[in-house]
Amino acid sequence: MNPKKWKVLVSFWVFGLCNNFAYVIMLSAAHDILAEESDNNDNSSSSSATTPSPPSGNHSSFHCNPTSTGAVLLADILPTLAIKLSAPFFIQSIPYGIRIGFVALFSAGSFVIVHFSSAIWMSLLGVACASISSGAGEITFLSFTAFYDKDSVSTWSSGTGGAGLFGALAYAGLTALGLSPRNTLLVMLIIPVAMVLSYWFVLPSPGQTADDQTAPLIHERAFEDETTYRSIGEGAPSVNTTVDVSSWHAKWLLVRPLLLKYMLPLVLVYLAEYFINQGLVSR
Repeated sequence: MNPKKWKVLVSFWVFGLCNNFAYVIMLSAAHDILAEESDNNDNSSSSSATTPSPPSGNHSSFHCNPTSTGAVLLADILPTLAIKLSAPFFIQSIPYGIRIGFVALFSAGSFVIVHFSSAIWMSLLGVACASISSGAGEITFLSFTAFYDKDSVSTWSSGTGGAGLFGALAYAGLTALGLSPRNTLLVMLIIPVAMVLSYWFVLPSPGQTADDQTAPLIHERAFEDETTYRSIGEGAPSVNTTVDVSSWHAKWLLVRPLLLKYMLPLVLVYLAEYFINQGLVSR
């Protein structure tokens, strides 16, 4: 295999891993984030109280957080949902280097904000930054695969799956070794650094990888004024049709065939997933 193709595949695997890593870490740390903030609030309240509160008649072995972990899940979902709904209509005008810098900056910011947070709202802000980074990164890197061999999509998908496994294991392992949740998040700053290094120093430019066996999925010029795509469902233009997608109406014509066939099933899958997560983690 061409060494440059190996660099492409490795780079996109790292992109997938790093893009979803902060997202997974915040889900894994959701209960710990709220528990630590609640303990801090309880300590400050008890130190200022003049009389102790009477013991409650109901005792439970579960530790209850005043704020549901559903708040962390919402902060982890809503920003990325907003980006995925809106960004495809304008993000193509932003260069890829700026986009990836934006993704890495928000990923690093999420870890730093949660590490130094002194209130629940600050922790939720950090979680929202991770969500913004993940949503913007997914749109950026998936569209970027169009300039490379089709296998880059597979390695990207593998990396996102690896983030779910390695992210949860990394958080559980570091906390089990004695690191506090805050310090564990600070260690995770290596993730956005790895993303930036992979893009600027490992990934070859698109023109260096095309050959007779591995051509890009789509030529770079196709992104300047028009998009070439294949028919996906009923109502879409014919195969290899080139259309102008500069207007919102044209973009809607591209999206409409995807709604029932792809988008609605995925909505149901993610709805069930996060509903289950919220029910299991909330105490």
